[in-house]
Amino acid sequence: MNHDTKSPQRTGLDTPAALLWTSAFLIMAMILTQAARLGAGSPALAGNVATIGDLTVLTADAGDSEDILMVLDRRTETLLIYGARDRRDVELHQTYDLSRVFSDARGASGLGRRP
Repeated sequence: MNHDTKSPQRTGLDTPAALLWTSAFLIMAMILTQAARLGAGSPALAGNVATIGDLTVLTADAGDSEDILMVLDRRTETLLIYGARDRRDVELHQTYDLSRVFSDARGASGLGRRP
């Protein structure tokens, strides 16, 4: 008796997942572009990245004596953008609800809701 237990092999990333990954990278690029404008149009250059538990922290130099701090909280699916001028005052510039961002991207792409 011959039992063939081979399961079908996936040969690549399916289209909805590829679209979501692409939109995630585009959103991050847009965030970095907007963060650069906070520094009088200077390009944002990536600094240090650290992951601690559910938090990922990225620093970037926005030029003109301003640094950008991005905090990704995977538990709450939130991205927080902070700015620090002259390495003294830190203030929250923007908050993104990533579940809403991805939901809006799915709706805009015509893929609809996640199962």
